[in-house]
This record gives sequence, structure tokens and C-alpha cells, in this order.
Amino acid sequence: MIGIAASGGGDTPSGSNVSAVVGNSAETTNTDGDEVRADRPRFIAQYRRILDLAKPCDSSIGEVGKAAERGEAVEVYSIARAGKEACQTAWMEINRMSAGDASADATEKEEKALKTCQQAYYLRRNGMEAAMAIADGETKASKIVEMQENLKAGQAGVMLCVTELAGVAMALGIDLKDLR
Repeated sequence: MIGIAASGGGDTPSGSNVSAVVGNSAETTNTDGDEVRADRPRFIAQYRRILDLAKPCDSSIGEVGKAAERGEAVEVYSIARAGKEACQTAWMEINRMSAGDASADATEKEEKALKTCQQAYYLRRNGMEAAMAIADGETKASKIVEMQENLKAGQAGVMLCVTELAGVAMALGIDLKDLR
């Protein structure tokens, strides 16, 4: 149980922190063109869909950490199982998303952002799977390290995902306030 509590799971941002990070980004780039303007609502809807998909996964990571601190193995397992499913759903649904084609710059940035987001939630899914194994009694150091590394890499991936999505918004000339 110590490995789960020490994983930093409680420090994981929720979907609301995603908005806070994006809200502090630089001014948007003025991008003209009918195709770009027409693609803005699609991107905003997709961005909000990513946030909706991410919230259950993100919150489960913090909940696993809290349950581990209390020493509640059954609760850790239950939360981690639900978290694994939520993270897997986020991973798979983001993987099904595609970039718009309004401009080459925006398309390239969006493809990269979607891949980064997908990878972040895949790592979080793997971290939750390892947390389940630990709560179920597999307390080898290698399993604890696996969980910690997946959750830490997933956290870094989420932060990069948010940054890259903000870059797409700016490439499309979207005011970042409109993403909230």
C-alpha cells in the first residue's frame, strides 16, 4: 500500500485543472479563412469531449491515492478497477478522434495533440491496472515501480496534451476563453 500512496496519485489534476492551464496560455493567433472559421466549432466540441472523457479517469487517480493512504485495499482495488475502465474509455475514444483539415498547420498540431492525449490515457490506464494488482496482493517492488512510472508519465502526458490542444486552438484563432 505504501507504493500507491507514494505514487503521487493525489497530485493528479482533474479536468478543471486542464481548463486552468489552458486559461493561462498566451493570446490566440489571428487566423483568417472560411475553412479555419468553419472548423472552430468542431474543434471546441472535440476539446470539450476530451475533457468529459478525461474527468472520470483523472479523478479516480486521486481517489486511489486517498484510499491507499487510509490502507483500504478493497477500496483501492474497486476504485482502480473503475479508474482503469474510465482511462481505457478515454484512451480508446480519443484514439477514434480525427483532426480537422482547415489548415495544414492546425491539422498537424491537432494530430500530434490527439496522439499525445491518447498516449497519456493509455499510461494512466496501465497505472490503474498496476494499482489493482498491488491492492490484490502483488506487492513486488517491480509492480509498485511500474505503477508509479505509468502514473507519472501519464501525468506528464496530460500536461503536454493540454498544452498541445491549446496550440491547436491558437492555430485556429480560437480565443482560449472559449474552451472553458
